[in-house]
Amino acid sequence: MPLAALIAAVTAVLCLAMALAWGLQRRTGDGGWADVVWSFATGAAGVAYALAPTAGFRAGPRALLVALLAAAWSVRLGAHLWRRTVRARAEDARYAELRQAWGAGFQARMFGFLQVQAAASALLALAMLAAARNPAPFPAWSDAAGLGLFVLAIAGESVADAQLARFKAAPGHRGRLCEAGLWGWSRHPNYFFEWLGWLAYAAIAIGPDFRRPASFVALVGPTLMFVLLRHVSGVPATERAMAKSRGPLLAAYQARVSPFVPLPPRRRTISETPQ
Repeated sequence: MPLAALIAAVTAVLCLAMALAWGLQRRTGDGGWADVVWSFATGAAGVAYALAPTAGFRAGPRALLVALLAAAWSVRLGAHLWRRTVRARAEDARYAELRQAWGAGFQARMFGFLQVQAAASALLALAMLAAARNPAPFPAWSDAAGLGLFVLAIAGESVADAQLARFKAAPGHRGRLCEAGLWGWSRHPNYFFEWLGWLAYAAIAIGPDFRRPASFVALVGPTLMFVLLRHVSGVPATERAMAKSRGPLLAAYQARVSPFVPLPPRRRTISETPQ
């Protein structure tokens, strides 16, 4: 199969997967299905890109490594999102806000929105493609660097998710903002570590000698993910929804804590100290 045909096939499947996600959310009334399906579909695209034979390519150890990373990321994130929203029957506040904002046109606009997500997934998966098909001798220092970044990202995101879950489960925390652990250094540590994981594919693709211009397509992954999480559908959308119920608390939190990259927080003023 020519590589172009593989890319076209994977892109078409991603569009179909997000059409399925639209059908699921329409039937259940839960937009959380969109994120769950997106996670599994993007991971499957990465596995396909890593393992599918094409002209002049057969999967080797590096391709197997990338396939394992894509599968591990997909299963962890997809399962977490399913437990947090679909199983808990607690629609993500971002989708609840869109339902209200789009009103009667929600379903039509949601379908288009999810197809945009399919396009984003197709671009992100190119980072996995470039990483899996790097022809440099394996293993190389860049493979170890990529694996290290991936492990750090998964560990950091898992810790952030667990800290937030424990905070929400504790009596007396209803209506408050979590500043426990990583959440005291970043307002969205889960988003930061999600972005960090995409740097792993860039490291594997571009290294070890930085001599293949085509490998730099892997930078599309972390670049696009940063833009989406920091400036589009991540931090801004989440904080708009939070502001409706926690306006004054959120404003104080925003003044103290970094929005994305974990950094030491600014000290509380006397007026901000809990009584």
